[in-house]
Amino acid sequence: AALYWSVTTLTTVGYGDISATTGLEKLFSIGMMVCGVLGYSTVLGTVSSTLLSQDKRQEMLQGKLVTLAHFAKTVNLRYDDYKRIRKYIEAKYADQARWLA
Repeated sequence: AALYWSVTTLTTVGYGDISATTGLEKLFSIGMMVCGVLGYSTVLGTVSSTLLSQDKRQEMLQGKLVTLAHFAKTVNLRYDDYKRIRKYIEAKYADQARWLA
């Protein structure tokens, strides 16, 4: 009974009108609560990881564009060539991020 109470409390499932009474029901309820927590954690972790990787990709793109601007200024790159290279870099990183959309 104490294990059932602690798992029910920790998983924030609550104590509703219908509750487990026999040992087998309590064991089944504990198993389902643990599965629910694991499922929720997996989904939340996946979403967090996806958002973080998208942010890192955006940082990398910005770094490359800053480097390109510095390079273009240093070697006096023509503006048309600069725009064409920048467009290529942006398209390349947009293709890599399409799986997120």
